[in-house]
Amino acid sequence: MVAEIARHLFIPGSDHVKRREAVGKPLTELTLREARGYLEKIIEKWGDYDITDIEVAGVGTYLFNLKRSGSWKKRYITIFYEIFDEARGLAFASLDLRFRVLSAFTCGADTAVT
Repeated sequence: MVAEIARHLFIPGSDHVKRREAVGKPLTELTLREARGYLEKIIEKWGDYDITDIEVAGVGTYLFNLKRSGSWKKRYITIFYEIFDEARGLAFASLDLRFRVLSAFTCGADTAVT
């Protein structure tokens, strides 16, 4: 389930954060808190889904219909992708999810999926 994977991400001192630091991607405390906020939104919407049941088009449609800025949607996708990266590392090596995010300056249709 998405929630099971996401609950362990972006927690100070967690294995996830240590792995990021080891590859030169450290996170500030502020960034960790911000990312956790997005994770809560993702868990609220997608937490009960099996990670392999998430479809790119479904996430794209959901985001397209949200009244949020393009930058907010991009960040949501970035955090969501982090969940998929974690899932691939855990047990879902064949899991493949690709988001293509258009410019945040595009009005209305600022998020697309492939």
